[in-house]
Amino acid sequence: MLQLAAIAIAVSVGLAPAQEAPQSRADYFRVGEEFAQCSAHFRFATEIARRNGLEDTAVAFEGMERGWTVAGLFFLVEGLDPSRQAEAEATFENIKLIAVDRLKAEREVALARGDQTYDENSGDRFVEQCGGWIELQHSIIRELRSGPTS
Repeated sequence: MLQLAAIAIAVSVGLAPAQEAPQSRADYFRVGEEFAQCSAHFRFATEIARRNGLEDTAVAFEGMERGWTVAGLFFLVEGLDPSRQAEAEATFENIKLIAVDRLKAEREVALARGDQTYDENSGDRFVEQCGGWIELQHSIIRELRSGPTS
């Protein structure tokens, strides 16, 4: 947890004004949950891309989903009671699947209402929900790619 706290403090400079570095186990869990929601946008986008025969786009979205998942798991593990940390991946995946189902339902309702702009506005919805976390997510991935700390 100490290494995660150090990274959270180091990257907190990149947080949007409304976002603060996690301080408690509940904060870590909340941030992990937010990252699962953000990851869900890319899981859903992957499904749509594949349905439309856009395999290269789907592969790109899968990579983005993995980035949000890795960063989110980083927080979720710290947010869980130590006795439940081994369940972090399953917990994260469940949160993400619930969010994907929500996105699917929103799209179905929009299409049923005749709103043909749902897909083209998905980027705006992502930025609205996840925009404040983008720099933190990028910072975590950069930190993880830089190798082990001494």
